[in-house]
Amino acid sequence: PDTTPDEFTMDYYRLTPNSITGRQFNAFTPGPNDQ
Repeated sequence: PDTTPDEFTMDYYRLTPNSITGRQFNAFTPGPNDQ
């Protein structure tokens, strides 16, 4: 996911929020948790 997150990546990280990549993704991506 180097570029903007698409529906697939969004759903993928949404299914794996505990993964390391998921944390990195959520780190630089404003989500419901950040709000």
